[in-house]
Amino acid sequence: MPSISSKPLCISRQQSIFFFTDLKNRDLALPGVIQAAQKSSLEDFIVFFG
Repeated sequence: MPSISSKPLCISRQQSIFFFTDLKNRDLALPGVIQAAQKSSLEDFIVFFG
């Protein structure tokens, strides 16, 4: 049964994956990560270096 809330609703499909600890290998792998995201039919994605 639906309920009413006074708070705004935020729906997000977010996944955090840490691939590399070595910065050089991480940077070299970036094109492959982007290509995999595009092949999976993602319409938008963010690669975050933090």
